[in-house]
Amino acid sequence: MNNFIQNLNPRHHKILDLYLKGLSKVQIAERLDMTPSSISIITRSPNFQHELAMRMARISEISDGKIADSNEEVSNVLKEATLKAAKKIIDKMESAEEGISFKASCEVLDRGGFPKATRLDANIPLAPQIILSADQIGCLADALKEEKQADNTSESNVSG
Repeated sequence: MNNFIQNLNPRHHKILDLYLKGLSKVQIAERLDMTPSSISIITRSPNFQHELAMRMARISEISDGKIADSNEEVSNVLKEATLKAAKKIIDKMESAEEGISFKASCEVLDRGGFPKATRLDANIPLAPQIILSADQIGCLADALKEEKQADNTSESNVSG
């Protein structure tokens, strides 16, 4: 004898709803005035299992969609907040207080990937900085060696 149900009726759908809410078979049986064994027979039937799988898939799709929408919403809020924060920092660069202006400038440079800035003493004159590539350094070293050899040659001619 086949103890499985062939079609789901409204009562079976109610069992399915309660089952999806996480109620145990005993709790469902008590709530619907049925026996736990009847609930077990219904929940084991292929039709019930198929409908359960279909509903769980739909619930999963809806949840995934809500999560995707939430992630996009959070991302948009963070982008807006980032822009506001950047504007505030840039506004602080124009501050009349040197300390605030300096800190804001350091923040902007740091976020831009530049090396950390240091405060300069106004009484110390700035020395010019020259940035050379490795090839330029090599050429400079060769030129200095040639100059040194030329100086040594001219010294030996003067003394000799």
